Amino acid sequence: MTFFQWSDDYSVGVEKLDDQHKQIFEAINELYIGILALQTPDAAEHAINELLKHAEQHFADEEEHMESIRFPDLEAHKLEHQEFRDKVVDLIAASASDREFSVELLRFSKKWLEDHMLETDMKYSQVALKSK
Repeated sequence: MTFFQWSDDYSVGVEKLDDQHKQIFEAINELYIGILALQTPDAAEHAINELLKHAEQHFADEEEHMESIRFPDLEAHKLEHQEFRDKVVDLIAASASDREFSVELLRFSKKWLEDHMLETDMKYSQVALKSK
């Protein structure tokens, strides 16, 4: 069962970053499956931690890549990454239960990632292609 399906439309043309995006998709799908299965709080916490771990590694690698290609909107891109982190912290603080948090994180992560990849990430993808 898949909640979030990878498509080549999401590809930024950098294999390492695309692979990381795919790992984030998988982590979101794991969380979705866990919610459907009414997993224990420990299992939900593990799925959430995996999602956040993959996101953090990806943000660091993506920002490093953007520096290497001298991407002009790097600071704005970093700000979007920070806004993701801040929203997750807000969701944690506002949740009354692990399940409530998991569902909200799932919805937010999917929408944010789709928007971020299709709009913001495509900007550095175009810069990278021009520099080849």
